[in-house]
Amino acid sequence: MGDWGPDNLPDLLLIVASDNDSFLQERLKILTETIDKKGGIKLTHVEEGRVSSVQPGHEHFGLKDGISQPGIRGCISDMSEDFLTPRFIDPKDERAKMFSRPGEMLI
Repeated sequence: MGDWGPDNLPDLLLIVASDNDSFLQERLKILTETIDKKGGIKLTHVEEGRVSSVQPGHEHFGLKDGISQPGIRGCISDMSEDFLTPRFIDPKDERAKMFSRPGEMLI
């Protein structure tokens, strides 16, 4: 347990994830060293989660990773159909203004 609780709430929660464990560990080491050297932030707690071996494709909370991710509005180029997030709803459908696909809200 860290130096936080009901009377001392953290200002920041940072989640770092990767499909490649060695890459993740390398980046976490760099991040932790940077926090320690640069100051201004006090690291109070680290908790590691792992992909579920019982449910491949699910993250450590048991959820299907990526399912609830929002879609990003905007285009990659000046072409009107060159969206950052591909659209799978018919543009004539009123829901196409809010969703890129069912359940994927555009932000």
